[in-house]
Amino acid sequence: MKAKTRKSAPSSRKPRTKAAMRRLIARDVIAQIRAKKLRPDTGTFVSLSGNGIGGASFKTTLSLKDEIRRAQPQTCSVCALGGLMMGQLNMNGDCKGADIYIDSTYDCITISPLLDDPKNYAEPSHFSPFILRYFTVSQLQLIEMAYEEGTGAFPGAEMLHQAEYNLAEDVEKEALRDYGIVLSVYQVDKAIAFGERYSNSNEARLIAIMEKIAKHPQGLFVP
Repeated sequence: MKAKTRKSAPSSRKPRTKAAMRRLIARDVIAQIRAKKLRPDTGTFVSLSGNGIGGASFKTTLSLKDEIRRAQPQTCSVCALGGLMMGQLNMNGDCKGADIYIDSTYDCITISPLLDDPKNYAEPSHFSPFILRYFTVSQLQLIEMAYEEGTGAFPGAEMLHQAEYNLAEDVEKEALRDYGIVLSVYQVDKAIAFGERYSNSNEARLIAIMEKIAKHPQGLFVP
């Protein structure tokens, strides 16, 4: 007679929604900044520094999280999008090095959520599938513009912001399209104005952006 096997009870834990994951990632970025694991900077996405760190190239077929752990960086500088990448990695997310853009020198490894030489940043195909798991192109552009105050990956935003709506509507739309920006001029202006309120501190500016995401019911950045 066969012994009866007890059926395991079905898990009542529901998978986290994308909104919940965005809030968790933002909170994790804040925690890593305050723990000095991430250093907010401008002009770079993720920059891992250390003596000889770039001597051994990343193996693109392996886990990015494992490769970073193996490299043992002394410092990790991030911008807003880079912070989101590192927060997502820390929240049990992972990807292969082949899914992102990586460059290295002897003492620095640079990781970008934008794929090599994109022609139009508005196309989702030019963003790493890793960062698009939870964040849309429009959200990534808003976050980038707020943190970099109009410069960074979308330099055309600063020009439109400085124009202060003096451009004709068709000129504005054409300029946005030419720079690969999927936002309206109003959204661009709001994002940059939000970042400018924290111009004196990269850390305060990045935390303010992440707090907006963490507190929003849908995990969105709304400047």
